[in-house]
This record gives sequence, structure tokens and C-alpha cells, in this order.
Amino acid sequence: MVANERPKGIDDARAAGVPVEVLTGEAKRAALAEAAEVADPIPDVPGLPRLPAAALYSLPGDVVRAIDPTTEADPAAILLQYLAGFGSIIGPGPRFMVEDTPHRCNLFVALVGATAAARKGTSWDRVAAVLRDVDPGWYQDCLAHGLVSGEGLIFNVRDPRDELDPKTGKTKRVDPGVDDKRLLAFESELSGVFRKGSREGSSLTAVMRQAWETGDLRSLAKNEPDRATGAHVSIIGHIVPEEARRYLSESEVAGGLGNRFLWAFIRRSKELPDGGRLAPEVLADLTQRTRYAVDLACSIGEVKRDEEAGALFRTAYSGLSKPTPGLLGAMLARGPAQVVRLSLLYALADRSLTVRRPHLEAALALWSYCADSVRYVFGEAMGDPTADRILSFLRTRGRTGAVKTEIHRLALKGHGGAAKMNEALRTLEGAGLAHRRTDAVPADKPHRPAERWFAGANEAKQAEEGPGTGEAGPVALRTNAKKGGVEVDPLTLVSRFFAPTEASHDGPGSHNPLVSLVSQSSIPIPDVAIGAPIPKPGRPVEVRL
Repeated sequence: MVANERPKGIDDARAAGVPVEVLTGEAKRAALAEAAEVADPIPDVPGLPRLPAAALYSLPGDVVRAIDPTTEADPAAILLQYLAGFGSIIGPGPRFMVEDTPHRCNLFVALVGATAAARKGTSWDRVAAVLRDVDPGWYQDCLAHGLVSGEGLIFNVRDPRDELDPKTGKTKRVDPGVDDKRLLAFESELSGVFRKGSREGSSLTAVMRQAWETGDLRSLAKNEPDRATGAHVSIIGHIVPEEARRYLSESEVAGGLGNRFLWAFIRRSKELPDGGRLAPEVLADLTQRTRYAVDLACSIGEVKRDEEAGALFRTAYSGLSKPTPGLLGAMLARGPAQVVRLSLLYALADRSLTVRRPHLEAALALWSYCADSVRYVFGEAMGDPTADRILSFLRTRGRTGAVKTEIHRLALKGHGGAAKMNEALRTLEGAGLAHRRTDAVPADKPHRPAERWFAGANEAKQAEEGPGTGEAGPVALRTNAKKGGVEVDPLTLVSRFFAPTEASHDGPGSHNPLVSLVSQSSIPIPDVAIGAPIPKPGRPVEVRL
């Protein structure tokens, strides 16, 4: 390399004696882009979420890039599980305060993919190989399987318990409790957890919500004395798409528990008939660097953003917190909080005492992937069974549409009253998924005109706003931003949206997400993606700025 020339990539940096982890700014981005390139690409299937290059920042990105050539596992699965495990090892010490609410390093991660073919289990095995020697005590004592009840979860992180001895009048310790309050629940069948939590009288989902929020856990069961304070509970779960949609089909469930998870649609990244393993020296290096980051993080209390990161978060906040109707909105409602936690983890992995702009960029990039995964898996479902049935029916009617009597008789089979049907229609109309027209009335037969309902946005409104909408629903962004009048923040990346199709959910073949990563100095602001109705199936909509 020429003297005084800035390192352009990881190899150049190492050759010049510059530790990769201290690269910043453009040099860091150039190094990430160069290292993200993987040979022998296999084309992506259109419509799948794509992991942005900005998400592969610092140590977490180095872990993904080191493991990727040796595994069929999806890079997004490796990244999210590494961050969740890293945060679990750190424990409850580091925190980022939002008003009076502390956000700590515990994550709930849900990997959605086909059984066996998505290599979900393989992805965790590769991450565990890096983490097991970082803190052997954590790996031995703090990993658990089989969430069955809220009481069982509390028991594994319970406080000591004393009881009054009626004979002596003194208290005595009857349960020493658990000294290490860290717990990573690994659930290879997350659907079983949702199924148990949905049973009448179960406290599991309520306690899980408490665990994500505060770590102070208590069950209201009559004969349950155990409680926990300061618990640090993380969850990694694997689930297939059909079961994810089945158990989170209602917006109340999605808003209560589903939005506390980071959802990632994953599949096999490549074909490696003989498998692969990390070289011992590479594995040792990743473990040692993770241990160094954990040791520093454990000595840190409150973490704050620097000025540049703060300005960036304020820019992104309106998009992250924009309300969206239906199931999609419920699943994405905790975007700001999830980004806060992810940015904290990226900062700690980078051995930084503050959250800087690159850490927030990485968090926003990874959140955009998770948000796209939610759209891909759950589609346009409203989380309201009545609204979902009506929308499905209207789409079969095409340009003919249907009047309310037909909707009630054919779509709802006569079940439910007019009030419930009208409420569902208003919900669909508000979401831009259905519109109504008034039928013409002949002059010789005056009567109250009937409302006729159609799937999709109002075509008259579409004509006023310009091209870009269709019967399957409005397109969130038009290709001509000037004509459409859409204001897009200049920080927004080029974004591509596709509607999910049953044929492509778990389709044949394989892909390599790392191939599709694009180096960008800007970040993916979710204002473009969050809350956007999905375009007509098979019609990509590309926005270039």
C-alpha cells in the first residue's frame, strides 16, 4: 500500500498494522463493503428482505463475515443471534435511558424460516461456538430451553425468599434464590411457547412482557410466592412462517408480545455439501475480541449518544414511531425502542462508551431488515378476522365490487352484526386497502343509493395523486418523487419493496444475502418502509434518490 494512503479495506488495514476495530468513518465503510463481497453468488429470489451492508458494523459484522463462507446459515440469523447472546452475557449493567425508562442489552429474537431448509439450528450452533468460551459460566448455567409457564420463568431468575417461623417468630431463609440473574431462553420451537401462552389462565406471555421491559417479574397466581428483581432475560426462538402467522394473527397478540421480538425471515444462504468450520485461530480471535468487549461493557453504567448520533435519531424518529393500522402496525410499534437497544449493543461491541453515528446507522439498518421481514411474513393482514375475510372477498370481486348485503352474506356467511361489519370496512378504508362508491340511482326509481365496496385505494384519488397505485393496494412511494409530491429524507437508502407470495415464501433454491449488500454512506431510515402498504404481488417498486 502507498505510504500515507488511507486503508481501503480490511486486508489493507491489517497489512498496514491498523486494527480493524479502530477504523472509523469512510475507511470503516469501505472495509465493510470490501469484506462483504462473497464469491460464487447465487441470485436472490425477488421479494425477500435484504440485509443492508451498514448492519455489518464492527465486531458483529466481523463475526458474520468470518462465519459466512463456512456455513449454509443465513447471515442475518448469525448477526441477530450473536447480538442477543452478546447482550445476554453482558447482563443488566449497561443501559440507555429514555426519559425514566432504562433500556438494557436483552433482546427477543424470532427467526422465521422453513423447517430444516432454513438452517436455523445451524446458525445458532455457529454463534454458540464463538460465545461458549467468552463466559463459560454463562454458557453452562444461563442457557435454558422450554418456556412453559410464567412461574417457571420467574423460578429460573428468582430472588431469595424468607419466611416467618411461627414457632420462633423469626424469619428464616427457605430459598437461596438465583445468584446469576442472566437467562437466555433458546426455543427451537417458538410456536410451542406462543401456544402455551395462549392457554386460559397462563401467565407466560405477561411475564415475558415484564422480562423484556424491566426484569422485575412477579406472577399473580394465588399460591406463587416467587418473584425476581433485576432479571436479565433474553430469548432466541425459531419458528416456521405458517405458525408465526397462526399464533400472531390478532393485533392484540402482536401488540402485546409480538412487537417485543425482532423478527427475521431467513433461509439457506448457499449450498455446502461438505459443510465447513472456522479455522481455530479465527475462532479464537473472535472469542477473544468478544471477551474484551464484554469485560469493558460490564464496567459501564448509563450510555448516551453523542451529538451527531442524537441528531440522526431525531431525524429517524418520526418514521420509526409513525402509527400504522392493523397487524403490521402492531408488530412494528416498538421500532424506536428496538433501535435504541440495537444501537447500544453495537456501541458496546465496538468498545465505545457512547453511541456514535455508525452504531445508530447499523441499528437502523438491521431494524429495516426486521421490519421488511415482518411485511414479508405477515403481509397485509389487519389482525382483525372480520376485516381480513372482507378484504380477501373483495379481491375476488375485482372491478365488480360488492354491496354490504353481499359482503355480509358471502364473505361473512351471515355471522356478526352490521356494526362489526361496518367497523371492519372503516378499518380497511382507513388503511387504504378498500374504498367505496355510491351506485347510480335511476330517475324513475328513487331510493337510497347503495354503497359498493372495492379492494384497493380510491381510484379517483389515485388519478389525482399520479401513477403508482393499483387494485391490490396503494404503493407507498412513487418512482417520480417530484410529480408524486412525496418528501423523502435525503438520508434514506434506495429501497425496494415486494409483496409476499405463497410461492416465494419458502421457495426452492438458495441465496447468498451477503452478495446483495450495497455499500452506502447513508442509512436506511425506516420512514420509507414502516407503515407502507405492500404493492401488488410481483411488481417491484424502486425509489431512487
